[in-house]
Amino acid sequence: MESKKTYYQKMLTAIKSEPTISAVVIATDNDMEGGVIGAEIISQLPEPLQQLPRYRFWADDTSTDEAILEAMNNLKPLNAKMENGAATYASYINAGILRQQGNFVGGLSDTRAMTIRYVDLVRVGFAKGPILSIVASNYLNYINFKPVPYWQVQGSFTHANGVYEGKLLDREGKILRMTDRLQVDKVLTAIHGTGMQGVITELQTKRAFVKAPKPLILRKLQGMIKRKTNYTYDQILAAAEELYDKKKLISYPRTDDAAFNPKAMAIMPSSIANIKNIPSLAAFAEEALRLNRFDVVAKDRFYCDAKSIKGHPALRLTANPFSWSSLIDLEQLIIEAIARNNVKIFLNPETVDRTNMITTVNGRARFKSKGNVIIDEGWRKVDEKESHISNSKQPDESLSLPSGIETNDPVTVNAVTAKDLMTNPTPLFNSQSIMDRLSDVSQFIPAADKDRYAALFAKSAKDYGGIGTSTTRGGIIEQLIQDEQILVTKKADGNIPKGVIIPSEIGLQLYHKFEELHIMTLDAAIQFEAGLQRVQYNEQTPAAYQQTLFNQFENDIAVIKNANITDSLKSNTTSLGKCPLCGADVFETRRGYFCANSKWLKKNSQPAGSCHFSIKKTPMSSTKKDGKRLPLLVGKNDMIDASDVKAILTGKLTKPHELHNYAKGTKFAIAWKWDDQKRQLVFAHVPTGLTCPECGTEMLENKAHTLYFCPNKEFHKERIVGIYKTIFRTGKRLTKTDIKKLLAGQTITKKLAFKDNAERDTELIWSSKEGLHFPEKTPLKKANGLLCPKCGHELMLNRNETYIFCPNNLAHSGMFGIPRTVNGIQLSDADLASLLDGQTVAIGNGLATWDQTRFINFNSGVSCPVCESPMRLNKKRA
Repeated sequence: MESKKTYYQKMLTAIKSEPTISAVVIATDNDMEGGVIGAEIISQLPEPLQQLPRYRFWADDTSTDEAILEAMNNLKPLNAKMENGAATYASYINAGILRQQGNFVGGLSDTRAMTIRYVDLVRVGFAKGPILSIVASNYLNYINFKPVPYWQVQGSFTHANGVYEGKLLDREGKILRMTDRLQVDKVLTAIHGTGMQGVITELQTKRAFVKAPKPLILRKLQGMIKRKTNYTYDQILAAAEELYDKKKLISYPRTDDAAFNPKAMAIMPSSIANIKNIPSLAAFAEEALRLNRFDVVAKDRFYCDAKSIKGHPALRLTANPFSWSSLIDLEQLIIEAIARNNVKIFLNPETVDRTNMITTVNGRARFKSKGNVIIDEGWRKVDEKESHISNSKQPDESLSLPSGIETNDPVTVNAVTAKDLMTNPTPLFNSQSIMDRLSDVSQFIPAADKDRYAALFAKSAKDYGGIGTSTTRGGIIEQLIQDEQILVTKKADGNIPKGVIIPSEIGLQLYHKFEELHIMTLDAAIQFEAGLQRVQYNEQTPAAYQQTLFNQFENDIAVIKNANITDSLKSNTTSLGKCPLCGADVFETRRGYFCANSKWLKKNSQPAGSCHFSIKKTPMSSTKKDGKRLPLLVGKNDMIDASDVKAILTGKLTKPHELHNYAKGTKFAIAWKWDDQKRQLVFAHVPTGLTCPECGTEMLENKAHTLYFCPNKEFHKERIVGIYKTIFRTGKRLTKTDIKKLLAGQTITKKLAFKDNAERDTELIWSSKEGLHFPEKTPLKKANGLLCPKCGHELMLNRNETYIFCPNNLAHSGMFGIPRTVNGIQLSDADLASLLDGQTVAIGNGLATWDQTRFINFNSGVSCPVCESPMRLNKKRA
């Protein structure tokens, strides 16, 4: 099959050589992009051909020969008004050309300017910058949101026919919402104070008919499928275009208008009949054909409204037959989503009886209760169970009231209580909600600026439109993800849920820079869309608005050129050293530190290298507190900088960096170094300035940051020599000065609280064998040469000489020793030695073994009277 370029060249050659051409017809897709393509082709024709009359081929359906012939017999002059009665076909094309110029020229010039200043590729544009701004501001509002507590008073009631609940109303009949707990208590006291008596004072039941959702459009289709699969927006669009262009199974997919026109509605009976080819929807298609509601729906402007359509009608299946099994997975997903939406529209509405009831307590307090009873599911039964494919809102089926209730019925008041509630932030965007928000820029206009912006848009326009087009939005989001400016969360992280769109660290930095420079902002995007709309509706000439755009581009370049680029976004071409993996130069970018042969970076459009060396500027992960994710680095000053990288590349330690353990509320220091064996960046102990008093080796801090220890195991023969930062279990911490004094053999004094909770000055001393301890007025006695079976340290007697213990507490997780008596019998040194050796020792009428920690297990020789098993003393020997 020949390429599009070859076909295009052949077409131009054929047109130029044809002497009898009397008019030019633009027969490309009937949307803005199609009109632009037609105008570009015409611009390549000889001048005489460009002066010929021009017409627009405009067909909503090209799946049949009849539809194509009808459109050919009704060609539209370019100066004719479109079906919406406002724009002409020519002005519609002109707006498209200016959109293309704005996106291409503006995006190219701003991207080049930013890339030159940052010495690294920074893709920006009229749509990318604002979309990043929308995602970043949504994220910042979410994480900085401070919930406000409020209370609602609710009552529990028992009617003769069942139990139900209600919420207290204010004087205006709205649910009472209080932010003052004292007010809540007063309300509860007033209700409880007179003895609670309840009665049904109002009861109203209305039958509601809930319509099916509006017809499907491209962004809804993309969002539905993307939320349940891994397909990208562009892949979904490409598959939909294949189903339209090649297989003729769906209508034109690039639509943002959620309505059908009369032509599309006339074909719907055949389209619904075609849905019988889909196994999961065949029965629903049969029901829709049997109900025959096509004329009713055609008269409903909620579904059929030609004047609201600016481009193409909504998505629908065509009447062309197909084999379900011959479609690939993505095609089946697209066909089923469109068919499911189509068939719902022609089924009966959902029928619901909605009851509102007021229960009055003590003649004053009014509680509102709601109940829904579904009479007929109607179209609702087509919804996939627990699926993202439905774009309709499910009713609250949990609302139910007892049957048989009448006005003036008495009820028992079970309880009246206050319910604690918290305000919630605006949710983070997902793949569906971001597309919905981008389709309407008016959602982002502050109320105070409504009039100012309204003056910018075309007076005859019914809406402001969206950022970008329905075709390009998904691709722009994918590009921002590829450029690492935004990301989709792969899993829940604290209060950030899975599957939401948030800015990356780079994206946040770019967002703040754009706001600072006042370029590529949401305001600029809104003004861009407003200008295009004025051109489209003939309220501004294309030449005048083109000049406005080019003036703005020049201003953006000047702002970027004169900007103070000093933050961590800026890249640096100065070599910091040689890559330890491949030997190439290492340099700084806004993303971190990479070598010239990096596989992670593309430089000046060159292909990526093969080396995986990289160092992030914030290499630490985060820590959680109260379910929230917090940065482990204390501040920007603790990011890895160029001096750290130079040290790493020369085999040295970085400078100490202060980190924060939010869970424990402590700060600690850490350093990094390059590990040649692991071929990666690893933690390194920060020099402590403490010296082991036995061997002179510099002491290190353990990974838990709770202990200073000597790493010279060979000298100490595997014996741990160290000192804890905290004093026993008091929670009191030793300062660096305290530890230096203790290591030097000096006695320090600290205020400690004992069993009476009274703090008093207490002397402390440290030794390598006994660790931190109180100075003994009378030295402890040794246990006649008995040695610890775990660490080999000589065992000692406690002050009362009732217990033998190992003073080397650093080698044990807790108290380690053995009592000298069991069952009232004094143990000999030989018995103790045998027990320490793991042997069983006969004591009196029983047998004793040691549990290898601090207790003796004693078999008393007495049998259980029930099961005759030998009885033992418990660990307290009682």
